[in-house]
Amino acid sequence: MASVYRKKTVALLREYLHFLIRDEKILFFYAILAAVCGLTLPFFIQVIVNTIALSELTLNFMVLFLAASVLLAVYFLSRFAQIIILEYAQRKIKDRFVPMLYRAALAKKKKIFYYFEINSIQKYISIWAIDIINISLTTIVGFMALAVYHPVFMVILLIFAVCVWYFVRLGSGAIMTSVAESDQKYKIYYELYEESKRQEDQPSSRGLPKVDQYFLSRHKHFTILRSQIIFSMIVQFCGHLSVLAAGYFLVQAEQLSIGQFVAAEIIATGIFSSLNKAPKFLDVHYSLITSLIKIDSLMEGDKDA
Repeated sequence: MASVYRKKTVALLREYLHFLIRDEKILFFYAILAAVCGLTLPFFIQVIVNTIALSELTLNFMVLFLAASVLLAVYFLSRFAQIIILEYAQRKIKDRFVPMLYRAALAKKKKIFYYFEINSIQKYISIWAIDIINISLTTIVGFMALAVYHPVFMVILLIFAVCVWYFVRLGSGAIMTSVAESDQKYKIYYELYEESKRQEDQPSSRGLPKVDQYFLSRHKHFTILRSQIIFSMIVQFCGHLSVLAAGYFLVQAEQLSIGQFVAAEIIATGIFSSLNKAPKFLDVHYSLITSLIKIDSLMEGDKDA
Protein backbone atom coordinates (compact mmCIF):
# COMPACT_ATOMS: atom_id res chain seq x y z
CA MET A 1 0.00 0.00 0.00
CA ALA A 2 2.88 2.37 0.81
CA SER A 3 4.34 1.89 -2.68
CA VAL A 4 0.97 2.81 -4.18
CA TYR A 5 1.01 6.11 -2.28
CA ARG A 6 4.61 6.77 -3.31
CA LYS A 7 3.71 6.30 -6.98
CA LYS A 8 0.62 8.41 -6.55
CA THR A 9 2.61 11.22 -4.94
CA VAL A 10 4.50 12.04 -8.16
CA ALA A 11 1.34 11.62 -10.25
CA LEU A 12 -0.62 13.99 -8.00
CA LEU A 13 2.09 16.66 -8.11
CA ARG A 14 2.15 16.41 -11.91
CA GLU A 15 -1.61 16.40 -12.33
CA TYR A 16 -2.55 19.26 -10.04
CA LEU A 17 0.54 21.47 -10.00
CA HIS A 18 1.82 21.09 -13.60
CA PHE A 19 0.82 24.68 -14.39
CA LEU A 20 3.54 25.85 -11.97
CA ILE A 21 6.41 24.27 -13.95
CA ARG A 22 7.59 27.61 -15.38
CA ASP A 23 7.59 29.16 -11.90
CA GLU A 24 9.49 26.13 -10.56
CA LYS A 25 12.22 26.55 -13.19
CA ILE A 26 12.70 30.23 -12.31
CA LEU A 27 12.57 29.36 -8.61
CA PHE A 28 15.21 26.66 -9.16
CA PHE A 29 17.48 29.16 -10.95
CA TYR A 30 17.35 31.62 -8.05
CA ALA A 31 17.78 28.77 -5.55
CA ILE A 32 20.96 27.62 -7.34
CA LEU A 33 22.20 31.21 -7.39
CA ALA A 34 21.56 31.58 -3.65
CA ALA A 35 23.19 28.21 -2.86
CA VAL A 36 26.30 28.95 -4.92
CA CYS A 37 26.67 32.43 -3.40
CA GLY A 38 26.11 31.13 0.13
CA LEU A 39 28.68 28.36 -0.26
CA THR A 40 31.25 30.40 -2.24
CA LEU A 41 31.39 32.98 0.54
CA PRO A 42 33.47 30.72 2.86
CA PHE A 43 36.21 30.57 0.19
CA PHE A 44 36.45 34.35 0.25
CA ILE A 45 36.43 34.31 4.05
CA GLN A 46 39.27 31.78 3.97
CA VAL A 47 41.40 34.04 1.76
CA ILE A 48 40.48 37.12 3.85
CA VAL A 49 41.53 35.27 7.05
CA ASN A 50 44.85 34.32 5.44
CA THR A 51 45.36 37.91 4.26
CA ILE A 52 44.70 39.29 7.75
CA ALA A 53 46.98 36.63 9.29
CA LEU A 54 49.81 37.81 7.03
CA SER A 55 49.01 41.45 7.92
CA GLU A 56 48.45 42.25 4.27
CA LEU A 57 45.65 44.82 4.61
CA THR A 58 46.26 46.03 1.08
CA LEU A 59 44.29 46.44 -2.12
CA ASN A 60 43.79 42.64 -2.24
CA PHE A 61 41.84 42.78 1.01
CA MET A 62 39.56 45.54 -0.30
CA VAL A 63 38.87 43.61 -3.52
CA LEU A 64 38.05 40.46 -1.55
CA PHE A 65 35.85 42.43 0.85
CA LEU A 66 33.97 43.98 -2.09
CA ALA A 67 33.52 40.55 -3.76
CA ALA A 68 32.17 39.09 -0.50
CA SER A 69 29.72 42.02 -0.23
CA VAL A 70 28.47 41.43 -3.78
CA LEU A 71 27.99 37.72 -3.06
CA LEU A 72 25.96 38.53 0.06
CA ALA A 73 23.81 41.02 -1.88
CA VAL A 74 23.12 38.50 -4.67
CA TYR A 75 22.32 35.82 -2.07
CA PHE A 76 19.68 37.94 -0.30
CA LEU A 77 18.21 39.24 -3.58
CA SER A 78 17.88 35.63 -4.81
CA ARG A 79 16.06 34.63 -1.63
CA PHE A 80 13.74 37.63 -2.01
CA ALA A 81 13.05 36.69 -5.66
CA GLN A 82 12.03 33.18 -4.52
CA ILE A 83 9.50 34.68 -2.08
CA ILE A 84 7.98 36.88 -4.82
CA ILE A 85 7.72 33.96 -7.28
CA LEU A 86 5.97 31.81 -4.66
CA GLU A 87 3.53 34.61 -3.83
CA TYR A 88 2.35 34.69 -7.46
CA ALA A 89 2.31 30.87 -7.57
CA GLN A 90 -0.07 30.85 -4.59
CA ARG A 91 -2.41 33.23 -6.43
CA LYS A 92 -2.36 30.96 -9.49
CA ILE A 93 -3.31 27.97 -7.32
CA LYS A 94 -6.34 29.81 -5.91
CA ASP A 95 -7.40 31.07 -9.33
CA ARG A 96 -7.20 27.59 -10.89
CA PHE A 97 -8.74 25.46 -8.15
CA VAL A 98 -11.52 27.56 -6.63
CA PRO A 99 -14.11 27.27 -9.47
CA MET A 100 -13.84 23.50 -10.03
CA LEU A 101 -13.52 22.60 -6.34
CA TYR A 102 -16.53 24.73 -5.47
CA ARG A 103 -18.75 22.75 -7.84
CA ALA A 104 -17.30 19.39 -6.75
CA ALA A 105 -17.72 20.21 -3.04
CA LEU A 106 -21.40 21.10 -3.47
CA ALA A 107 -22.01 17.82 -5.31
CA LYS A 108 -20.41 15.69 -2.57
CA LYS A 109 -21.79 16.78 0.77
CA LYS A 110 -19.76 14.35 2.88
CA LYS A 111 -16.58 15.73 1.34
CA ILE A 112 -17.66 19.37 1.38
CA PHE A 113 -14.89 20.37 3.77
CA TYR A 114 -12.22 19.05 1.38
CA TYR A 115 -12.74 22.34 -0.45
CA PHE A 116 -10.66 24.08 2.22
CA GLU A 117 -7.63 21.96 1.32
CA ILE A 118 -6.96 24.62 -1.32
CA ASN A 119 -5.94 26.96 1.50
CA SER A 120 -3.66 24.26 2.90
CA ILE A 121 -1.98 23.77 -0.49
CA GLN A 122 -1.41 27.51 -0.78
CA LYS A 123 0.21 27.55 2.65
CA TYR A 124 2.29 24.40 2.22
CA ILE A 125 3.54 24.88 -1.35
CA SER A 126 5.72 27.90 -0.52
CA ILE A 127 7.42 26.18 2.43
CA TRP A 128 7.74 22.91 0.51
CA ALA A 129 9.20 24.43 -2.67
CA ILE A 130 11.78 26.61 -0.91
CA ASP A 131 12.86 23.98 1.62
CA ILE A 132 13.22 21.05 -0.79
CA ILE A 133 15.37 23.11 -3.16
CA ASN A 134 17.45 24.82 -0.48
CA ILE A 135 18.09 21.69 1.59
CA SER A 136 19.03 19.63 -1.51
CA LEU A 137 21.24 22.25 -3.13
CA THR A 138 22.95 23.35 0.08
CA THR A 139 23.78 19.73 0.92
CA ILE A 140 24.97 18.67 -2.55
CA VAL A 141 26.92 21.84 -3.41
CA GLY A 142 28.26 22.01 0.17
CA PHE A 143 29.73 18.51 0.10
CA MET A 144 31.14 19.11 -3.39
CA ALA A 145 32.87 22.22 -2.01
CA LEU A 146 34.24 20.23 0.93
CA ALA A 147 35.56 17.53 -1.43
CA VAL A 148 37.70 20.22 -3.12
CA TYR A 149 39.64 20.62 0.14
CA HIS A 150 40.40 16.92 0.69
CA PRO A 151 39.14 13.46 -0.50
CA VAL A 152 38.38 12.55 3.14
CA PHE A 153 35.32 14.78 2.94
CA MET A 154 34.13 12.74 -0.06
CA VAL A 155 34.06 9.65 2.17
CA ILE A 156 31.87 11.59 4.64
CA LEU A 157 29.60 12.50 1.70
CA LEU A 158 29.18 8.81 0.74
CA ILE A 159 28.29 7.90 4.35
CA PHE A 160 25.84 10.82 4.38
CA ALA A 161 24.21 9.54 1.15
CA VAL A 162 23.59 6.15 2.82
CA CYS A 163 22.06 7.99 5.81
CA VAL A 164 19.72 9.91 3.46
CA TRP A 165 18.57 6.63 1.90
CA TYR A 166 17.81 5.18 5.33
CA PHE A 167 16.11 8.44 6.36
CA VAL A 168 13.70 8.13 3.42
CA ARG A 169 13.07 4.45 4.26
CA LEU A 170 12.06 5.45 7.79
CA GLY A 171 9.23 7.48 6.28
CA SER A 172 7.63 4.46 4.63
CA GLY A 173 3.91 4.54 5.35
CA ALA A 174 3.87 8.19 6.46
CA ILE A 175 1.53 9.25 3.65
CA MET A 176 -0.97 6.55 4.65
CA THR A 177 -0.94 7.60 8.31
CA SER A 178 -1.23 11.26 7.32
CA VAL A 179 -4.29 10.50 5.16
CA ALA A 180 -5.82 8.43 7.99
CA GLU A 181 -5.29 11.32 10.40
CA SER A 182 -6.90 13.72 7.92
CA ASP A 183 -9.88 11.37 7.46
CA GLN A 184 -10.54 11.39 11.19
CA LYS A 185 -10.20 15.16 11.32
CA TYR A 186 -12.80 15.65 8.58
CA LYS A 187 -15.08 13.11 10.19
CA ILE A 188 -15.18 15.33 13.28
CA TYR A 189 -15.79 18.43 11.11
CA TYR A 190 -18.70 16.73 9.34
CA GLU A 191 -20.24 15.54 12.61
CA LEU A 192 -20.11 19.08 13.97
CA TYR A 193 -21.62 20.41 10.74
CA GLU A 194 -24.48 17.89 10.82
CA GLU A 195 -25.07 18.53 14.52
CA SER A 196 -25.27 22.30 13.94
CA LYS A 197 -27.95 21.71 11.30
CA ARG A 198 -29.90 19.47 13.69
CA GLN A 199 -29.60 22.07 16.44
CA GLU A 200 -31.27 24.63 14.17
CA ASP A 201 -34.30 22.38 13.67
CA GLN A 202 -34.46 20.71 17.09
CA PRO A 203 -32.17 22.06 19.83
CA SER A 204 -30.77 19.33 22.08
CA SER A 205 -27.86 18.78 24.42
CA ARG A 206 -25.78 16.11 22.70
CA GLY A 207 -22.24 15.38 23.81
CA LEU A 208 -19.08 16.33 21.99
CA PRO A 209 -17.96 14.16 19.06
CA LYS A 210 -15.49 11.43 19.97
CA VAL A 211 -11.91 12.30 19.12
CA ASP A 212 -10.23 9.06 20.26
CA GLN A 213 -9.74 7.80 16.70
CA TYR A 214 -8.24 11.11 15.64
CA PHE A 215 -5.66 11.01 18.44
CA LEU A 216 -4.86 7.39 17.63
CA SER A 217 -4.30 8.27 13.95
CA ARG A 218 -2.20 11.27 14.91
CA HIS A 219 -0.09 9.11 17.23
CA LYS A 220 0.59 6.58 14.45
CA HIS A 221 1.62 9.35 12.07
CA PHE A 222 3.79 11.13 14.63
CA THR A 223 5.55 7.85 15.51
CA ILE A 224 6.93 7.70 11.94
CA LEU A 225 7.70 11.42 11.94
CA ARG A 226 9.46 11.14 15.32
CA SER A 227 11.76 8.36 14.11
CA GLN A 228 12.82 10.50 11.13
CA ILE A 229 13.36 13.58 13.33
CA ILE A 230 15.54 11.63 15.81
CA PHE A 231 17.58 10.10 12.98
CA SER A 232 18.11 13.51 11.31
CA MET A 233 19.38 14.92 14.62
CA ILE A 234 21.79 11.99 15.03
CA VAL A 235 23.08 12.55 11.48
CA GLN A 236 23.60 16.27 12.18
CA PHE A 237 25.41 15.53 15.46
CA CYS A 238 27.71 12.90 13.92
CA GLY A 239 28.23 15.02 10.78
CA HIS A 240 29.40 18.08 12.72
CA LEU A 241 31.81 15.98 14.80
CA SER A 242 33.17 14.04 11.78
CA VAL A 243 33.95 17.23 9.80
CA LEU A 244 35.52 18.83 12.90
CA ALA A 245 37.62 15.74 13.68
CA ALA A 246 38.67 15.23 10.04
CA GLY A 247 39.62 18.91 9.75
CA TYR A 248 41.68 18.78 12.96
CA PHE A 249 43.72 15.73 11.89
CA LEU A 250 44.24 17.14 8.38
CA VAL A 251 45.56 20.40 9.86
CA GLN A 252 47.86 18.41 12.16
CA ALA A 253 49.10 16.42 9.16
CA GLU A 254 49.65 19.73 7.29
CA GLN A 255 47.25 18.69 4.53
CA LEU A 256 44.87 21.55 5.33
CA SER A 257 45.62 25.17 6.25
CA ILE A 258 43.92 26.99 9.13
CA GLY A 259 42.03 29.15 6.62
CA GLN A 260 40.79 26.06 4.74
CA PHE A 261 39.77 24.45 8.03
CA VAL A 262 37.73 27.56 8.98
CA ALA A 263 36.08 27.63 5.53
CA ALA A 264 35.30 23.89 5.73
CA GLU A 265 33.66 24.36 9.12
CA ILE A 266 31.55 27.28 7.82
CA ILE A 267 30.39 25.14 4.86
CA ALA A 268 29.64 22.18 7.15
CA THR A 269 27.68 24.44 9.49
CA GLY A 270 25.63 25.65 6.50
CA ILE A 271 24.92 22.06 5.41
CA PHE A 272 23.85 20.80 8.82
CA SER A 273 21.93 23.99 9.61
CA SER A 274 19.85 23.41 6.48
CA LEU A 275 19.12 19.90 7.79
CA ASN A 276 17.52 21.54 10.85
CA LYS A 277 14.64 22.32 8.48
CA ALA A 278 14.10 18.61 7.76
CA PRO A 279 11.51 17.96 10.53
CA LYS A 280 9.40 20.94 9.47
CA PHE A 281 9.81 20.03 5.81
CA LEU A 282 8.67 16.44 6.42
CA ASP A 283 5.50 17.54 8.18
CA VAL A 284 4.75 20.02 5.38
CA HIS A 285 5.51 17.42 2.68
CA TYR A 286 3.16 14.83 4.14
CA SER A 287 0.46 17.47 4.67
CA LEU A 288 0.81 18.77 1.09
CA ILE A 289 0.48 15.29 -0.44
CA THR A 290 -2.47 14.55 1.86
CA SER A 291 -4.18 17.75 0.68
CA LEU A 292 -3.66 16.74 -2.96
CA ILE A 293 -5.07 13.27 -2.23
CA LYS A 294 -8.15 14.89 -0.66
CA ILE A 295 -8.63 17.16 -3.68
CA ASP A 296 -8.17 14.18 -6.00
CA SER A 297 -10.85 12.33 -4.01
CA LEU A 298 -13.15 15.33 -4.34
CA MET A 299 -12.56 15.56 -8.10
CA GLU A 300 -13.03 11.84 -8.84
CA GLY A 301 -16.62 12.21 -10.05
CA ASP A 302 -15.73 15.13 -12.33
CA LYS A 303 -12.88 13.15 -13.91
CA ASP A 304 -15.10 10.15 -14.64
CA ALA A 305 -17.69 12.44 -16.17
